[in-house]
This record gives sequence, structure tokens and C-alpha cells, in this order.
Amino acid sequence: MMCAQFNAFVGIPFTWSVLRVIPRSVRSYYTFDVKLLMMGLTISWNAIAVNGPMFAKVVPAKHWTMIYAFDRAFEGSFSSFATPVVGILAEQVYGYNPRPRPAPPVPLSYPTGAPS
Repeated sequence: MMCAQFNAFVGIPFTWSVLRVIPRSVRSYYTFDVKLLMMGLTISWNAIAVNGPMFAKVVPAKHWTMIYAFDRAFEGSFSSFATPVVGILAEQVYGYNPRPRPAPPVPLSYPTGAPS
């Protein structure tokens, strides 16, 4: 249980520092890289370190396989909706409007590379 609390509390300052503290420039690439790697390594422990042992203590042994499978399927099905929801929120709530770029002109003939 302490692992879950640690993950929740660590995620807040990591996210805040990524969004507000680290300057947005090319020079900060490695800082972002290390910070996001640390976030990925520390805030993803809940499924393994908390959910599994909790299910083992609460659920009868004959239902373990079903409950573990249901948990993974439940998390996977909800995570599949994350990308479209983020896109919809970005466009509808925050006003993101991607501007289409014109395609570069296409030459009428391509060089073949072979002498003629």
C-alpha cells in the first residue's frame, strides 16, 4: 500500500516539474529525457506491486486467474480510450486547431539516374 501512495505522491512533483520548471528549449532535451524516464520507472509500479498482492489476499485462490485476467483486460480497455479522449479534449476544450500545411510541389519528371 505504501508503494501506491509513493507512486501517487511522486507523480505530482514529476509532472509539475516537467510542465512548469524545465525550460522549453532544445538544450533541455536530456533533462526532459531523464525526468520522463524516471517518471516511467517510478509511477508504473501499482499494477505489479499493489494490485497483484491485494488480489491475492482478498480473492479466493480458485478465482485468481479470472480476477487477474479481468484486471488486465479492464485496464487495457480503458487505456485504449485515452488517446481519442486526449485529442477531443485538446480540440474542444483547449482550442487546439492544427493548421494543414501545403504539400511541396511535385516535379513533372523524376531523374532516373541512368544516362540517356
